[in-house]
Amino acid sequence: APVALADRALAGAAGGVGASTLTALEAQVRARPRDARLLTQLGFAYQLRWRETADASYLPRSETALRRAIEVGSEDADAVLGLGSLALIRHEFRRAHAHGRRAQRLLPGSARPYGVIGDALIELGRYEEAFEAVERMVSIRPSLASYARVAYARELTGDRSGALAAMRLALDTAAGQSEPSAWVHVELAKLELGLGRADAARGQ
Repeated sequence: APVALADRALAGAAGGVGASTLTALEAQVRARPRDARLLTQLGFAYQLRWRETADASYLPRSETALRRAIEVGSEDADAVLGLGSLALIRHEFRRAHAHGRRAQRLLPGSARPYGVIGDALIELGRYEEAFEAVERMVSIRPSLASYARVAYARELTGDRSGALAAMRLALDTAAGQSEPSAWVHVELAKLELGLGRADAARGQ
């Protein structure tokens, strides 16, 4: 589903879209080229495949699919979020922020737009606004994506112990899934190393 793929892409902690899955999705889009839901799935799948392979050719393909989804789907909110995620990947932070705000208007009460908004604001150096967005995100939906952002925000302010606590909560929400859990362990190791605890970092 688009929401599931969006969550995975926006979490920043998982790839997991294989070549065969992508080929099947592309075939479905060829059969139903005006299906906004399928186009949005394909757009996020390209981003996840880029993360898996580091093949930058997936990024313009993601943009094409997401823009097409918006054209045929009357401003599909998940597709707008996809464009925000893509802008973050490309370091187009003002554009990412604009897409995040647009998605926020389209998805009132959803936590997902705040991830794009918070990430963009941090990169733009607007920390206070960014931290507000992250706190809003975790209050709406405690998840790996939101706790990881809380951890990063705390680390930016020098609170490494607080960052560790938030990242441990992120590990709980990964619920034993192999790739997200491995990603969180790496982040925990970095934080432990920053505190000078080499043995704890090695254990992570």
